[in-house]
Amino acid sequence: RTNEYFKRRCIIEQLRIIKHEYKRFRSAKKVKTLAIYVASKMKFVELTTFTKKNMISMKARYNGDLTCTATHLKYGVELTTDAPVDNNGKGSTFSPTDLLCTSLATCMMTIMAITANAKGIQLGKIEVNIEKIMAAEPRRVSGINLHFTIENRGFDHREMEILKNAALTCPVAKSIHPDIIVNTEFLFE
Repeated sequence: RTNEYFKRRCIIEQLRIIKHEYKRFRSAKKVKTLAIYVASKMKFVELTTFTKKNMISMKARYNGDLTCTATHLKYGVELTTDAPVDNNGKGSTFSPTDLLCTSLATCMMTIMAITANAKGIQLGKIEVNIEKIMAAEPRRVSGINLHFTIENRGFDHREMEILKNAALTCPVAKSIHPDIIVNTEFLFE
């Protein structure tokens, strides 16, 4: 896949989002500006941001001492992060890179459950062991190993494949940078 392919996919996704946002806010006249410029065979898209207060869904603040708190504005739920011990922190809770890996695992399980409900598959207990692999230069997540243990409620091969595919195509999985190697193992027991 070439850079041109990814540019086209990005443009198509941007246009889909623009269409959705325009439909959502058009009737309420809450869009301050929406400018779309598509030139020469969809090679360039320029967007201005939507200016609507309640479009912000989360907020984060730095607390000092290498900790941050994020708040989900609609529900008021908070989570705190701390730098890991190997990066000058106390390691008292999840680090931001821990949340990246955890976000992938929980998104995969959520999409598996949504798919199971839609297909009439009786999904039971799912547990995931998550291993984060860090690279030094530059400091970043270089790999994520996920080991799923799924309660097997008599799934046939087709149902197992449906659940695996649902997990592997979740939104977070599709958002992970291709330089991050994700290894996923599914055990139905």
